[in-house]
Amino acid sequence: MYSNIKKNLLLNYSGAFVSALIPLVVIPLYLKSFGAVGWGLVSFVMVIQSVASLLEAGLSQSLVREFTHRRVEKNKLSSILFLEFEIIYLFFSLSLMVLIFFSAKFIVLNWLNVPSSQESLAVDVVSYSSIFIACQIHGSIYRSVLISKDSHADINVLNSVFLILKHLFGVLLAVTTRNIFYLIVWFSLIASIELIFKRFYAKLTFEFDYSDLRYIWFFDEAKKVIPFALKMSIATVIGAFAVQFDKLLVSKMLPIDEFSIFSIASMLSLGLMQFTQPLTTSLLPVLIALKTNKKLLVQVNIKTIKMLVYILSIIWVLFFLLGGNVLYFWLQNDYVANKVVSLFSWLLLGTTMNVIYSVLLNNILALGLTRHILILNCMGLLTVMVVLPISVHLYGLSGAVSGWVSFNVVALIYSILLVYSKYKKMQST
Repeated sequence: MYSNIKKNLLLNYSGAFVSALIPLVVIPLYLKSFGAVGWGLVSFVMVIQSVASLLEAGLSQSLVREFTHRRVEKNKLSSILFLEFEIIYLFFSLSLMVLIFFSAKFIVLNWLNVPSSQESLAVDVVSYSSIFIACQIHGSIYRSVLISKDSHADINVLNSVFLILKHLFGVLLAVTTRNIFYLIVWFSLIASIELIFKRFYAKLTFEFDYSDLRYIWFFDEAKKVIPFALKMSIATVIGAFAVQFDKLLVSKMLPIDEFSIFSIASMLSLGLMQFTQPLTTSLLPVLIALKTNKKLLVQVNIKTIKMLVYILSIIWVLFFLLGGNVLYFWLQNDYVANKVVSLFSWLLLGTTMNVIYSVLLNNILALGLTRHILILNCMGLLTVMVVLPISVHLYGLSGAVSGWVSFNVVALIYSILLVYSKYKKMQST
């Protein structure tokens, strides 16, 4: 089992390296091509994308759990479950695409602080971003299938190849046209192609008995999963809103150019999670398989947390020694770099807590304690909704970091107490 974990970690870290490196290369080029206002629009689209993705995160996590169980039990109805949820995801992603497309003008005029000369472009950017957002949502079911069968090689190759293509031609369009609309059209096209490839690899997992396909419209298999998935989805939606609330509020309360600065700092902070995410991504299927064995569960968790602490320590040391100089050199803009450095140190603190919390969250998922995830996210959201507006009002851009930090303080404390109490009650096996 440990050899399998190490293999998956190696594959995930290879993908994480590409995912972390690409933004470091392209952000200064996008910023230079589009300016602070233009990059702010792109950043806002990414916020919408993140919120939309997290709306179904509870469902995709539930599917990883269910497909893993069925793979272990050799359940022959897994293919029917896959097809049923593929229909559900298609309906959800298309509905979301239509909603974003037709509400784009309302969003731009009533939420963003965009210069009047840029309003028409902003509406087009938000409208057509709905296509690649819908593709990402629909692709989540294929990712869930590949994770559940430990196909980390397929996931990382696909993610890396399409991420490189996305930003390679994206930068070429940015530099040559300096038009954000063309960039969004390209993002939509490459997302559609990526969706086709992910579906192909996910379908290879199953042996289809096409005589049974007439039954998929009854959704009998999906109905077995939906109660747990619904609980997870409600909890995750609240958590998603809490996590993204800082960006949403900054985009509303502050000018779009200041939002673009905050988004760079936030993206860097969250990007560092690419170096820890492979560990947490590989952890959930293992915890599910061992959920009745307290001794092995504790061993796996201790080893995972030790590795994460080691990685986080390296990141903090490098930031204190080189962080400022690297950011100045990277952004080639003294004003932006100075703002990013001051924001990043606080955001990194929040990210450190979030990384440890993600390990505990995987334990909560493996134990099926969805009610506590809902409670935890509600507490985090209420904290952020109280702390963040006051901080932004008093301290402007600097106060925006309080949302990410305060949410993770609440999440970490609650999850530590919960997981400790549950493990203490478990009988050693």
